[in-house]
Amino acid sequence: MIGLAILISLMGLPQLVQATDFTSLAFSSTSYALGISPDGSTVLGIEGSDWESAIWKASTGWSQLETLPDASSTMGGAYNASSDGSIVVGYACNASGNYTAVRWTAADGIQELGDLPGAGSESFASAVSADGSVVVGTSYNFDWDQDDYVADETAWMWTASGGAQDLGDLGGGDTWAYAYDVSADGSTVVGYSSFDGQDSDAFIWNASDGMTALGLAEGKEGMETEAFGISADGSVVVGKVETESGGWEAAIWDASGDMTVLGGLEGGGDAVAYTVSGDGSVIIGYAENADGDNTAILWTEELGIVDFVDYLLAFGIDISEWDDLYALGISDDGLNIVGYGEDPNGDHQGWMVTLDASSVPVPGAVWLLGSGLFGLMGIRRKMKN
Repeated sequence: MIGLAILISLMGLPQLVQATDFTSLAFSSTSYALGISPDGSTVLGIEGSDWESAIWKASTGWSQLETLPDASSTMGGAYNASSDGSIVVGYACNASGNYTAVRWTAADGIQELGDLPGAGSESFASAVSADGSVVVGTSYNFDWDQDDYVADETAWMWTASGGAQDLGDLGGGDTWAYAYDVSADGSTVVGYSSFDGQDSDAFIWNASDGMTALGLAEGKEGMETEAFGISADGSVVVGKVETESGGWEAAIWDASGDMTVLGGLEGGGDAVAYTVSGDGSVIIGYAENADGDNTAILWTEELGIVDFVDYLLAFGIDISEWDDLYALGISDDGLNIVGYGEDPNGDHQGWMVTLDASSVPVPGAVWLLGSGLFGLMGIRRKMKN
């Protein structure tokens, strides 16, 4: 570690390394951090061996959320929250043994969102607006014998005042659609839909234009795309685009629907841009690295895509004993990042990284950080091997 300290010094990084913190959100046998409220106060996810919906706060740790009356199981999941974390959305098991979209509030507890569009037997709520009044998600049929979605996936929007509406699809043949995220004001929804009965195409939806396909970069004509996240201000959409070999690479779209391909890690495989900070400047997700392992990734315009493990190592935080990392949630300010992975004990556990704004490399040191990361990657691989 002496060599690492010297390298960081030579890189010219601000001497605020201790302002960056990695926290294991471990809970007994397992935990999954699947998202975080925009203000960074509340982590959403799953806890325990029975996969129960839960939230995590620094002051209380994990707290299980209420289940539906007469539920046949406590299994569920919390995915997303309003700006201050007071309203949470996800899914829960009902009395019939099916999973159904729900909304939790501090005042009223759990609320089943009721009859949702589509013929699906089950549903989940994936995102909610900043004030908690707009929820988006998907209804579907799930064949437990095949362990797969089988038909009738329908994207929908639910509002506290008007109930649920079908968001439609991109048309053509056997149609289906998934709604994954919504802008802070609840006006814009992103996800992906079938097109011409087979390909998945990333879409954007608003009340005036309905559902429209997002654009493709030059050379990506005919390739499949999927969108998973949108910035709070609606300016940036993140997701993935198919490669010529049938894999995936991270991609983003601007407010006009134009695509920029971000790619993946050097020498690695599939990469996914999963979610984004409020202003679109910081993107996180996951990718296959050059060793063939799954790892969390971070993107900024200055750095490009970097392995999140190497990024933390540049600040003196070594999590190389964690494996199979996924980064799935980020606060609006980009300073709180959550996900899950396999911890040093071999258990799947949630984690959170907190960055101090002053510890983020200034533009003049960015190129030094980028070049230093390549050296750190080599050091980490030798240490791991």
